[in-house]
Amino acid sequence: MSEFAVDGGQTRLRLGLVVDGAVRDVVEHDGFRYRPSVDPVDSTVRAVCAAVDGRPVGRIALGLTSAPSTMDGARRMARAMLDAIGADEVLIAGDVVTAHAGALGGGPGVVITAGTGTNCLGVNGDGIEHADGFGYLLGDDGSGFSIGRSGVAAALRAREGRGPATSLVDVLDAHFADVPDFPHGIYSTANPVASIASFTRAVVAEARAGDAVASELWARAADRLVDTTMSVVRRCFPDAAEVPVSYTGRLFDVADLLREPFVAGLAARCPEARVREPQGASIDGAARLLGEHPYGTLVAREAR
Repeated sequence: MSEFAVDGGQTRLRLGLVVDGAVRDVVEHDGFRYRPSVDPVDSTVRAVCAAVDGRPVGRIALGLTSAPSTMDGARRMARAMLDAIGADEVLIAGDVVTAHAGALGGGPGVVITAGTGTNCLGVNGDGIEHADGFGYLLGDDGSGFSIGRSGVAAALRAREGRGPATSLVDVLDAHFADVPDFPHGIYSTANPVASIASFTRAVVAEARAGDAVASELWARAADRLVDTTMSVVRRCFPDAAEVPVSYTGRLFDVADLLREPFVAGLAARCPEARVREPQGASIDGAARLLGEHPYGTLVAREAR
């Protein structure tokens, strides 16, 4: 029976075959949708079942944005997954855990994740500290969603004369041309979070073209990610002279507007942080959970 690793977020879900600890043959599917009327366990199980697509599963490790915050909840999700896909063993952790495992190879340190959402985890032996990960309504500072939302809001304000002029106005209607009755219609789209986050691409383009409003949104996002990372470094490693720090998530692919300002800002404000490039991605971290790892009670396990 095969082993699989899953990295599942708000925008996309990636599933890969694990062979000798390495991830291969990755396939991508839609991510999870947060709806008050939908049980997150049910929606997550359905999404993973679609990705597995009937293939026989021996063991599967999942790093999920939608992972329940309690061990009881996570084990309930693992049991449901076990039955739905016919696996022998299911391991479930929050995607912040698999991001950490992928970026630092399971070693001590702090990892900040920035994609559609934002989360940060520090591991120092038995000491564990978190920051953010509160979702698009209450947190995710510096995330793709927050940048996209801020870009849309800035364009709407500028169009009505309530904010500074920005070239984001020119691309707003074209970007959301397929959304009837925009902006009100955004609330009834299949995945509003992903729809708003997708506007981040426009904010990238306009910032690189010299738009001051768009540029400021990226500078603000980098600063918020520094705040989040520094909080975990100082709480998890209060007396350390040097702390390994890494990063993961597609937002950090925007090197000029986000990754480089983040690294520079962290060096200036948190000199004990030693930033290193990630060893691997979150899906690689999920694969690492199939072997020995230091994450203990952060990982729920169910087996037949």
